[in-house]
Amino acid sequence: MYKNVDLNLLRTLILIHEHKSLKLVSRKLGKSESAVSKQLTKLREQLGDILFERSHASLEPTHYTLTVIPQIKVLLESIDNVLEIKSFDPLNYTAEINIAIPSVLNGKDGAEIYQKIKASFPNAYLRVINWDSSTIEKLALGEVTLGMHYWNDDRASDVYQQHIMTDTMVIAIAKGYSNHWESVKNKPFIKLISHGWNDQRFRYIEHIRKQGIKLNFDYEVDNINLAKELLLNNDIAWILPSRLLSDDLEIVDMPEQMKLDLHLATSVRLSDRSNPLHRELLSIIRSIFINELH
Repeated sequence: MYKNVDLNLLRTLILIHEHKSLKLVSRKLGKSESAVSKQLTKLREQLGDILFERSHASLEPTHYTLTVIPQIKVLLESIDNVLEIKSFDPLNYTAEINIAIPSVLNGKDGAEIYQKIKASFPNAYLRVINWDSSTIEKLALGEVTLGMHYWNDDRASDVYQQHIMTDTMVIAIAKGYSNHWESVKNKPFIKLISHGWNDQRFRYIEHIRKQGIKLNFDYEVDNINLAKELLLNNDIAWILPSRLLSDDLEIVDMPEQMKLDLHLATSVRLSDRSNPLHRELLSIIRSIFINELH
């Protein structure tokens, strides 16, 4: 008969024992006296005891109530301790933290991300690694703590993405060449592959083809330094996120319909979206890019 006892009713039992008045308990709970009386009736049915005898001035606990009250208090306190969200202190975190970043961003952002996270988690074993074909699986297994990449609508449903910042795809050439679209559109183009984002679908190509524009992608690489070296030494063009531009490159004045925004995002397994560790890591990474925007 005890297995279906409502824990909230046990809390009401404690209050009635303390105050010996349904009216006082109803005020404390913000309920009507009738509602508290119904709770007491339900408890009597579930526990098989009258629990309190009504005297002239108050409700007096029965022998059964006096016997079980100390144990119920211990039980409820134990449950509260188990359910209590403990404060999270990055300084005391000593476990492993693995951050996956695509190689196209690691060279630009990897060092700062590493240093900022290490400063907040000085006692953790921190690794910043390249995002590769196994990263999504490792996120699901908890082997990668958090990933950062461009937003991907094709991500698995058990991976949770959170927006960090918005960037724009641009076309760049080496300085010294004309940056007018009519002079550039027939050049060979570099396609920069980034595993986990456009290795299966090149979204920018899909975008411009919908606009009736077809470019010649004669070069395909997955290394940003190689792409830049090819660009600087050949009369070719390169489509890339604007954050990856450098002073020795020049932006092409391309048609408005070719422009496309892309969104940098973090990825964690869905069950970790509210984990204090992951929330702290997200806050650190966001602060880096907020400072960049300013």
